[in-house]
Amino acid sequence: MTKKIIILTSTDIRHQCFRSFLSNQKGIKVLKSFSETGNPIFKKKNKTGVDNIHPLLKRHAFQRRQMEKDIFGLYIKSTIDKSNNLDCENGFSSSEKFLKIAKKLNPDLIVVYGSSIIRGEILNIFKNKIINVNLGLSPYYRGSGTNYFPFVNNKPE
Repeated sequence: MTKKIIILTSTDIRHQCFRSFLSNQKGIKVLKSFSETGNPIFKKKNKTGVDNIHPLLKRHAFQRRQMEKDIFGLYIKSTIDKSNNLDCENGFSSSEKFLKIAKKLNPDLIVVYGSSIIRGEILNIFKNKIINVNLGLSPYYRGSGTNYFPFVNNKPE
């Protein structure tokens, strides 16, 4: 039996690979994927408009992006993404617009990997149909650095 799914993810390279991989699996039909753009942590500025992101975090993000290109780039280039992807703004997964689309598509599962925190009525309507793939120590570390900050803070446990 084929599972019909919706994927909520990000535009990062590892997330592109994830949605493409799932869309090419037997027994899975990706009805639609939604990739939220941008990471708000990298858009924060102080009152004078100066970027106040710690240099180590910037370096980590740059190195991670390069590593993702090296590891996932060839797969992405050589595979057809059948996920029917739509790039959308950060927070889209909690919007009324997404809820309307999800109701219409009526998936068996909603797979979440790298999207913003999901809030609102969608949690009630699709109760027990949402799977969250999270590499970090939720809820202690949120965002794209969930498996990075425990080590920066010297609290890997």
